[in-house]
Amino acid sequence: MNQVRLRELMHEAILEGDASQPEDDGPRPKVGAILASTEGEILLRAHRGELGPGTHAEYCLLQKAQQTGIQLGHCILFVTLEPCTRRGVGKIPCAHRLVDAGIVRTYVGALDPNRDISGDGFLALQASGGRVNMFPDDLQERVRAQSAEFMAHYRHLHLPPTSPYVRFQIPELMSARLRELGVIASQLPLNWDVTITDLQAQLKGQADSATLDAARGWAYDRKYLTYDYATDCRGLRDQWIQDLTAVLTDLGIAGMSKLNVIDVGIGNGEVEWRVLESAHHLTLIDIAPESLRAASIRLGAATTKVMAAERLHSLDTGEFDLYLSFRTYQSTFFDLRSALREAHRLLRPGGSAVITVANGFVRDGSVVRGLVVPGTAYVDLDRPYELANEIRHHMAVLGFREPAIRSGADEIFVYGSRSVV
Repeated sequence: MNQVRLRELMHEAILEGDASQPEDDGPRPKVGAILASTEGEILLRAHRGELGPGTHAEYCLLQKAQQTGIQLGHCILFVTLEPCTRRGVGKIPCAHRLVDAGIVRTYVGALDPNRDISGDGFLALQASGGRVNMFPDDLQERVRAQSAEFMAHYRHLHLPPTSPYVRFQIPELMSARLRELGVIASQLPLNWDVTITDLQAQLKGQADSATLDAARGWAYDRKYLTYDYATDCRGLRDQWIQDLTAVLTDLGIAGMSKLNVIDVGIGNGEVEWRVLESAHHLTLIDIAPESLRAASIRLGAATTKVMAAERLHSLDTGEFDLYLSFRTYQSTFFDLRSALREAHRLLRPGGSAVITVANGFVRDGSVVRGLVVPGTAYVDLDRPYELANEIRHHMAVLGFREPAIRSGADEIFVYGSRSVV
């Protein structure tokens, strides 16, 4: 089935979701499901509430399939919301029903924002051996807009005060450091849109870029030097490694054993060493010197440089085959346009870039979706997708070939290759 038809079927699932019937006055999602043959023929449609109050779209679809005798082992499912993994007493979660049904491939429109489910349904289907993919990002946005009230109900989830993402806020740490240096007397701004270049302009010559970079590096050392894999939602499951492998496969990369690789924003290396140790030649970049030193111990054969992602001027143009940056582009005061220009410059023609945006944080052993709002303990569900789209847009402007977005279990991948011409 070609990509055009796949997209048409996703669109049909969204339209089917409009027919959903809520069972009460609470915030309920609109969920549509389409069952199609591998050739793209629509076999069945279903929506939430179709077979009675509270009946989930997947359940309705499976009931219809049973009644009509459709064999599900050669079918593709398109469903607008991630299948549930928890139900009330005596009820079987939809993800478990789908696994038992043996559907070969599933496309999901959006992850459930409920942290007791979010990501688990996706992984349950994947763990069974089925192929699971997310809708393209623009259609995911339509799904979230379709169930806006339901999504908003979970928007104000917050992280506990013990979370490192709440305890260590970069603007507060940087402000404290700059006050120690006698540079400023007040608090730095708390805003996603303020870049390090903006900050320098706001300080009106009180601090040059080197001073601000040093303060930023000091702050990130305080936050991430002792960062542990168990604190990271990727540590709850190694699905992100499979997601990365799928992205590299899309780029035509079978492995890193023959590549010249640069990782920008390595931190202490506690997470990334699992995928980087096979690189033929590895350069590690981070603005935080103590964290970078810890990473160099974990990846001893690597070249390390304390540098800002926005200013990698000492590295040669066209030096690298693969540019990686995991969860750095969401950083406070980060200038993604400058960093992307450097990424493009450093890659050889045909070289590839993979950049990820976090989409989840650990809370009480489960995952809270979104990104932390600066200066608060709250998470914003939409921010990861907004940022991923911004990165993709600027990659296209710079001349990366057809930059793409892939939603993984715990983060969003943005990737593309530099044009050969």
